[in-house]
Amino acid sequence: LDLAEASLLKFHGSDKSITLHNVIQKYLGEQLDDVKSVHSSFIKSLGDPTKINDEFTLRWYAYHLKEAGEGEKIKELLLDYNWLKNKLKYTNVYEVLRDFDITLEDDALNQVKKAIRLSAHVLSKTKTLLPTQLWGWLIGSENVEIQRLLNNITDNEHDVWLRPVRQFKE
Repeated sequence: LDLAEASLLKFHGSDKSITLHNVIQKYLGEQLDDVKSVHSSFIKSLGDPTKINDEFTLRWYAYHLKEAGEGEKIKELLLDYNWLKNKLKYTNVYEVLRDFDITLEDDALNQVKKAIRLSAHVLSKTKTLLPTQLWGWLIGSENVEIQRLLNNITDNEHDVWLRPVRQFKE
């Protein structure tokens, strides 16, 4: 059986990857004894997530964390400026937003998601405006985790960026 001819498998020469049909993915997943440990091992093999520079890996990183049962780690990453900057650099603003959809409801995450969503039209054109956009939308927040994110921006952003003095308005 030729899986490609049957539209069950597709080769992507540009990034040397394959896409499997959902039926094949489900079947292969059912053959695993311990799905969580497979995802966990994969995540560990990647090392520091803020240093990943592969679009495909970054696109699916949060999914693998979720499948590994590490939902709290997803939250940590989504509140880490270095992760957000790196993910945006190698993917796009919509892939960053997609990660927020697989997390539990949380005040800090909701604020960051809203800030990125309101900035999407800017960030889709100029990714380097991420620190300015996050700062401008989040500066008025009293949430401790948001304040930690803002401190993370000032500690880790070494390029020139504009730091708004007042919070942006919708």
